[in-house]
Amino acid sequence: MLNFKMKISLIGILIITLISISPIYAEEMNNTDEAIDIEIDDINEDLNLVEETENSSEDIQNAPVVENNVDISSSEVTATRILGMYGIADAASRVKNFVDVNGRLPNYVTVYSQTGYYNLSMPDFLYVLAKTTINFNNGIITDIYSNYYSNPTSPTGVSINGQITKANYYAYAQSIVSFMDSNGRAPNYLSTSLGNMQYQTVIYMYSLILAFQWDNDRLPNYVTINIASSHSINNYLPVY
Repeated sequence: MLNFKMKISLIGILIITLISISPIYAEEMNNTDEAIDIEIDDINEDLNLVEETENSSEDIQNAPVVENNVDISSSEVTATRILGMYGIADAASRVKNFVDVNGRLPNYVTVYSQTGYYNLSMPDFLYVLAKTTINFNNGIITDIYSNYYSNPTSPTGVSINGQITKANYYAYAQSIVSFMDSNGRAPNYLSTSLGNMQYQTVIYMYSLILAFQWDNDRLPNYVTINIASSHSINNYLPVY
């Protein structure tokens, strides 16, 4: 009997113990569930951050790149032009003919090259005339790189009547190139053995020289100029 009572007592104690322990266990389980919920929320938040980052990178990729949005016409204006020497000589022949007919310089001249054609203002044309004259004199046939130059500030000069030798117009061409490279514009006049030659007459003289080159495949030994300071060519300043 005692053994039976002891068993009953032990069973009772065990039941009481289990009842007292159960709420604690349940509370611990609830805490575990809460911990799991927090961890899941943290993961969801991390996923949202990644998604936002991916969307942001997509926006950056799809955004217009300002540096590439360059106006084509603007890039053409600032680009260096590559011209052939014989194309420049051909243009010189046409400018010479234009002046002979119209009594003034054209506003621009079209120069044809292997890469296309370019409209050159008169300051730009003076520069390539001088460069081409130098190269022909030195026996160098190469492309001429043309930049952009401004008009002279105040063209002036005296009446020019006489001959200018090949040695002199070659030296003058070097002076023109040096001046324009340094100042970014055409000179108002050119100091010559015949006096200060006005800007417009200078262009006409080098057009005569290279027109001769175009027709005869050589530079002339001298060039004859007879242009009064009051000539109509000097009264009109081309603008392009």
